[in-house]
Amino acid sequence: MPDPSSLHADIDAVLPLREHLVVLGPCYLKMVEDVGEIPNSGENVKGTPLKVFPGGKSGNQAVAAGLLGAPVSLVAAVGNDESGNLVLRHLRQAHVNTKHVQTVDEPTTTALVTIDADGDRTEVTSAGANDQIDVSMVENVSQLIGNASLLGLALEMPLNAVQYAMKVAHARSTMVVLNPSPLPDTLPSDFLGHADVLILNEDELAGLLDVDDIHSWERALEGLREHGVTRAIVTRGPKGAVVLEDGVTVVDAVPVQAVDTDGCGDAFIGAALAALASDASVLEAARFASIVAAYAALGHGEQSSYGTLKQIEQRFGIKR
Repeated sequence: MPDPSSLHADIDAVLPLREHLVVLGPCYLKMVEDVGEIPNSGENVKGTPLKVFPGGKSGNQAVAAGLLGAPVSLVAAVGNDESGNLVLRHLRQAHVNTKHVQTVDEPTTTALVTIDADGDRTEVTSAGANDQIDVSMVENVSQLIGNASLLGLALEMPLNAVQYAMKVAHARSTMVVLNPSPLPDTLPSDFLGHADVLILNEDELAGLLDVDDIHSWERALEGLREHGVTRAIVTRGPKGAVVLEDGVTVVDAVPVQAVDTDGCGDAFIGAALAALASDASVLEAARFASIVAAYAALGHGEQSSYGTLKQIEQRFGIKR
């Protein structure tokens, strides 16, 4: 069991989570099938009963922030169908403002995931409603972005919409936090420099820097600076996180017996967004997010494993 007094201090450092944040990006329906092995072409294998639940990086991050008590609005698109209704219902249950989630003519985006016994996976995502997130949608919420303390973005949507959202945010002095995932093959040379804070995992960092592995955090920081990035949090799963800012600071993971790590990265990012929106430092946000992600690893699923602040404190023996 981690030290409750240390966790208590890391949580208190970011409270209260009062400032409004906006998360812009996809939310969709995820269908997961566990199989002994991923079939070859023409092969038929048996799997476990299909698990269906809401997902999408931005939807997950908004839910994580909402459950923690942060005022959060999601800008996204769903179809006028049962899948869209399910996604919206889960968002609202997590106290996410869905006023700016548009219902469009395209079906709700769906991701079909197959996971084998070794944990290797394949994922096929339909286009659908997510492809309707465009510059005009961002234009329609420019006032919402301008009135927010922070804008959270990922790359599961057209890049020109992300670029325009960054432009709108900076014009209104709204902090931009970017999760550059999924990482495309190429990015405009000045793209990353428009983010105030980058949050990414170790593999994504290696991809950005065009290296096979991260051997030196100091060199990684230098490489990010060459891309115009001055502040970043690098998540490392059970190894914790690294804050790259004025120097290199390691943030230890909260030790838990993980049950399911799916969605833990989004829980981390959602918590970090909530903390940064309320003026926490990057280091404070990373320490707080590590606690939230550790709690998520103790449950099954993605959004279903996320907790409220009260649930997290109770689980780790934090008393108030």
